[in-house]
Amino acid sequence: LGLSNGTLMVAYRDTQPATDTIRVRPSSIDGALQGGNTISSTPATDSILNRPQMAELQNGNVVVTWSGGPLGSSQQKFGIRAPSGLAVLAETDVNPEDAANESVAGDIVALADGNFVVIFTRPGDADSVQGRLFDQDGNALGARFSISAGAAFNPAAAALQDGRFMVVMDTGAGGNI
Repeated sequence: LGLSNGTLMVAYRDTQPATDTIRVRPSSIDGALQGGNTISSTPATDSILNRPQMAELQNGNVVVTWSGGPLGSSQQKFGIRAPSGLAVLAETDVNPEDAANESVAGDIVALADGNFVVIFTRPGDADSVQGRLFDQDGNALGARFSISAGAAFNPAAAALQDGRFMVVMDTGAGGNI
């Protein structure tokens, strides 16, 4: 992810050691990694991690989201990093009050007002696409909300100039979006 300060932030899934971790690391524009390796999720909390996504917030921090959890269960999680890679907010569940329901395959969008929205699919809820809005510090601004009326997956989102966001998803009906 290219940051407004001219550096890059890289998020990746590291399968070493035996359990997965999501790592986030700043880099110069020429690709030289800077600073230490910061960990967004640790093997003690999750055993299978997938799909790290990032977005730069208005304050310059970077929010990272991923799906993770023990075998047979997955939750959408996020953390916030400073441009240096240092943790601003540790690993946080998108839906901590609903940990029994799975949520996967998310996207994240930084909004013009400094807030961000996490989009995810809930396999335990008729594969519906849902979202949740957060402020720049990672505080939830209300409960999760539905985006699709029925089964859908692989959501992708984009911010609009007026502060709203748009979500596209695969409905599975002949590849329609």
